[in-house]
Amino acid sequence: TFSVDAESGRRLVVESADGILRVGWIRVSSPVALGGVIQFKYLDAPAGDLQTETALLPSAAGRKPLTFIDGPAAGVAVAVANPSQDQAIDLVVSIPLEGAALKVPISLGPGEQKAKFLSELHPLVAVDSALRGTLGVEVQSGEDVVIGTVLKLSEAGLTTFPLVVAPD
Repeated sequence: TFSVDAESGRRLVVESADGILRVGWIRVSSPVALGGVIQFKYLDAPAGDLQTETALLPSAAGRKPLTFIDGPAAGVAVAVANPSQDQAIDLVVSIPLEGAALKVPISLGPGEQKAKFLSELHPLVAVDSALRGTLGVEVQSGEDVVIGTVLKLSEAGLTTFPLVVAPD
């Protein structure tokens, strides 16, 4: 827990002494309305040279977050998180490949997150596969919700955008 003054920011640094990249997610909550953006920067150790940076926009929790995607599957990943601290959820990731939607089931424990390249999620998705259509996540259990973000790693760097919550 920490405080942030009005019209200011807070820097959180996660260092890896063993050189292994860590994954995770962060929840920001406040008794007052907040606005802003999270910036992710990857620095090469030990010199601290900037390798890539991107902004992470807030992702809304919902039962069926999605986005439109058009382009090659190379470097495209989806990250999903279960915001519930006491309830596991079952969900299905839908990948638009050559006019069909490949369905991949995923289970997340309470507070758990997973990030995978699309080619790791389904054997039919090759790095040179053409994606066009709706990339989405749908919760299969109860009234639970999920949070999702799409990531794309390319020679230009890392880009991210949140999955948008679709109406039920």
